[in-house]
Amino acid sequence: MENEYEETALIEGIPKAELWEREKELLILSKSYMPKLPVKHMDLCIVKEMGKNYSGTGMDTNIIGRLRIQGIPEPEEPFIQYLGVLDLSEPSHGNATGIGLADYTTKRLVSKIDRQATYLNCMTSGLVVRAAVPMTFETDEELMKNALSILRLAEPSSLKLAIIHNTLHLDEMWVSEALWREIQDDPKIELVEGPVRIQFGDEGQLQL
Repeated sequence: MENEYEETALIEGIPKAELWEREKELLILSKSYMPKLPVKHMDLCIVKEMGKNYSGTGMDTNIIGRLRIQGIPEPEEPFIQYLGVLDLSEPSHGNATGIGLADYTTKRLVSKIDRQATYLNCMTSGLVVRAAVPMTFETDEELMKNALSILRLAEPSSLKLAIIHNTLHLDEMWVSEALWREIQDDPKIELVEGPVRIQFGDEGQLQL
């Protein structure tokens, strides 16, 4: 069994007669090791990179609180009002299964999609909507500006925003001041740096 850092947390041999009951206990334990976002509700989450090397669905459905399975209710928590994904990992070899879990993406990511691999993966699982390409913007900067405008926040300082590397590695992330105020008293959370201003490169790529 692995922990949230992909390190070995437990190695256990189970006698055949105890397998069924012990497996149920270990399943509960394994779920407790799963990484998670530090809050249950946010306005906007930006995933810098999705991919098959992070999750079979590109973005872990447990982390983002989205399933996109017809006839199955979406989880109540975590609730992310809008989700943007910026890039596709090289080890995915163009398989963008899970892109349909997002609301926004970039032209950079879409240009890397191998439709044959993606469609085959989603048709095999029967979850074809996970291959649907969301609203696509030219750059990271354009994506974020449009996502913020759609939120129509009366007070920008109230924005609950998180930017994560991917849905597997959540040991470090960037959060807005409103989110920081919500989590700052959690003893498991450490402020590494901040506040910092979000910046974009000459080609509109996020510089975090």
